[in-house]
Amino acid sequence: MRTLILVGFALVCARFVGLSAELAPVQDILLPRDIVQDSIRIFTMGHSRFAVFFTYTESGATNMLAFNEAQAGQRVQTRVGDYLCPVAICYKPRDLAEYERWKQGWLKRRTSKFIVDGEDEAQKLTAALKGDRDK
Repeated sequence: MRTLILVGFALVCARFVGLSAELAPVQDILLPRDIVQDSIRIFTMGHSRFAVFFTYTESGATNMLAFNEAQAGQRVQTRVGDYLCPVAICYKPRDLAEYERWKQGWLKRRTSKFIVDGEDEAQKLTAALKGDRDK
């Protein structure tokens, strides 16, 4: 009986360990060298929401696409310096031909954005994108 209880306990513990591994998102680290520095802009989107727009460098765009393609459909979290973005689900294309057309067009522009709540968050994110540690 004791053996049965121990086996059952071990199975329950193994399941919880597996669940905790599933819940942890994969982190993408965005570095200042991945961003065209003079492209960073903040726009107001209402009372307290802000959009931080930027353009990736060619190598940064290639790295971002490779990460997104490898993590398609998975929970991911982007770290920009000390700034940690909210967890999101990485886009998983349904039509690969359409995705390839989008990808070729996007690689010509390489733009992206983060939506944040509050001007302080927008300033922190902008400082992280620029590599400013003291803001």
